[in-house]
Order: sequence, then structure tokens, then C-alpha cells
Amino acid sequence: MNPRCLAALLLLGLAGCGVGEIEPLVYPPDPVPVPPELWQQAEAGDATAQFELAEHLWPAHPGDPEPFYWLVAAACQGHPVAQVNLGVLYDAGDGVPRDRLEAYLWSARAAAQGEPEGRHLADALRPTLTEAERARALEPPDLADAPDCVQWRK
Repeated sequence: MNPRCLAALLLLGLAGCGVGEIEPLVYPPDPVPVPPELWQQAEAGDATAQFELAEHLWPAHPGDPEPFYWLVAAACQGHPVAQVNLGVLYDAGDGVPRDRLEAYLWSARAAAQGEPEGRHLADALRPTLTEAERARALEPPDLADAPDCVQWRK
């Protein structure tokens, strides 16, 4: 079809619409299918595969618990970038209730493994904690006892 005709039809079609009725003309692309090997490795407990699966699923399923589950799985096994990402999610309240202490604890765990982004986030969050939270942060629970990890293992 002639591009000018298509543009005219589009304008005519939109002419009767109120501004609030116009839907976006650009939709996000369909998600790329997850390679079966990645699923298998993640389900077998490979922390790197779990992190990669979470990263793969997140853009296509924002707010869906499945990418969060895989991110927690990787973080609970000590994947430092997954731990930083959990810290960021808790700091922003993105898909989870906003919790600066949890954000700090996850980022501090990553920082303890030498992850620079974990150190940066932990340093930024530390001054925002209350005195009681700072006291709790001095003795963070082991990963086995972290609330997200306990929930993940159920």
C-alpha cells in the first residue's frame, strides 16, 4: 500500500478519537523464547543460569513473580550480581514492598564478595537506615536464614 494512503487512513481513523482513547502504536516486541538449556540449568540449581533466566524473563514479565523467584534463587546461592539486583528492587519497591534494610543487606552481601555495585549501593543506603536497622545490619543473617531464602526453599 502507498505510504501516503496509509498515513491518510491512519489520520482519518484517529480523527474521531479523544486524546485519552488513543492507544500506543508501538508495542513491545514479543519476548525471545528462553532456550530450553537455560531452563534445565536453572532448574538444576545453577546460580548463573538462574540469574540469566531472571534477566531474560524480567523485561517481558515485569511484576510477574517468576523472574523474581529465579533472581532470589540465584542470590540465595551467592550470585553477587543477583544480590545487587535484589538490593535495587528492595530499594525502589519494584515488585516487592520497599525495604531499605533488605536493600542494604542484599547489597552488602554482594559488596562482601567484591561486587563494586554492591558496595556503591550499600554505601548509599547506610545513611538512610534508622539506628535499629543499623544495629540489625551489623549482624546480617546467613543466606540460609535470610527471609527471601527461607521462603524460596519452601
